[in-house]
Amino acid sequence: MTDPSGSITPAGLYTAGHDLSPPDYHVIATYVAIVDSGAVTVVTDGTLSYIQVELENGRPFPDTTLTTDNDTTVFYCRGYDSGHNPLGDIVVSWSLIYGDSIGKVLPSDGTSSTLELTAVGTARVQATRGGGFADTSGVITCVAGEPAELVVSPDSATVSADSTLQFT
Repeated sequence: MTDPSGSITPAGLYTAGHDLSPPDYHVIATYVAIVDSGAVTVVTDGTLSYIQVELENGRPFPDTTLTTDNDTTVFYCRGYDSGHNPLGDIVVSWSLIYGDSIGKVLPSDGTSSTLELTAVGTARVQATRGGGFADTSGVITCVAGEPAELVVSPDSATVSADSTLQFT
């Protein structure tokens, strides 16, 4: 038999493995010098096999550095079958894990969620779904961004000639 993850009993009952065939596997029977084989194609049944946290373009969300002034990033969760074929957007629960409190994900349930950054640090975004399905983004490192506001103090002042005045 050429299916690396399948099996066959001595009585000839074939059980397909999780590897899809490229394009066919063969079940081979041998008796002394007599050999015969049958081709079998292993296909997916479209059942959800795993979920993946992704960018909008369908790529896995990698390790990345973001800044507090670029404070919103959208995550998507898509499901795949055992042949790595996309099944579409999957409703999951979203959360921040493994690190600092760099912000929050809203909404907490849905096919996508927005990470709102509020503080420097590191974390991952996790998507979970019933049945034991879970995936995380790469490590997100949040660093301080450009100031959103600049305030000069005092607003106005009067100073005597040849004197000093501290501004902040």
